[in-house]
Amino acid sequence: YLAYKTLGVIKQSVKDFAAFERQMANVSTMLYTQGAMKHLPAYKRQIRELALEFGEGTDTLSKGLYDLLSASIDASKAMDVLTVASRSAQAGLTTTAVAGDALTSILNSYGLSADYAGKVASDLFETVQRGKLVFHDLAENIGKVSADAASAGVSLEEMLAAVATLTRGGLRPEIAITALKAAINTFRKPTEEAKQAAAELGFELNTTSLRAMQLSGLFKKLETASDEQ
Repeated sequence: YLAYKTLGVIKQSVKDFAAFERQMANVSTMLYTQGAMKHLPAYKRQIRELALEFGEGTDTLSKGLYDLLSASIDASKAMDVLTVASRSAQAGLTTTAVAGDALTSILNSYGLSADYAGKVASDLFETVQRGKLVFHDLAENIGKVSADAASAGVSLEEMLAAVATLTRGGLRPEIAITALKAAINTFRKPTEEAKQAAAELGFELNTTSLRAMQLSGLFKKLETASDEQ
């Protein structure tokens, strides 16, 4: 019986090892295209360490690492970002993939280096505390607006504060973020009717105005708006 059980453990270990090697082979394709194969041995060790620390499978973590590299995170910083994503996922009751996607969306949208991953994660959790939403919903949807917000000159802090305000007002996260995206794009591509309504409220509907007053200023302007406006 013991010999049979030992054989079963050995077979499972060999199977797990083979699966892990396949997972890391996918990662190596990204490293090869970036000329960064030297990082692979360290990646293998660190993936195993993260799996033990956060209780996630090596398949999930290696896929997360692959996604980070494909999102143009520098190979030398990818494991740092993956660690932040895994820690955020554990604290926010979501997956590393969802947390990592949120981080890379914001980093890339705002042209931030991977060194800012920790700060971005902290900002996302602060948004959860200030608004009425959970981390998973924020992380899953924030990429829908981050690129438009950055392009229009809306700061990261203003964007997240707006999400917190809208959800605190009763909007579900996905609806709040969709509405925020629409509002920002109204400044980028306004209709004549929208331009007229803005003029009546005392501002021009363009990205220059949005950069100047930011979303908080826009909300103050809209406090005096009629339902039609």
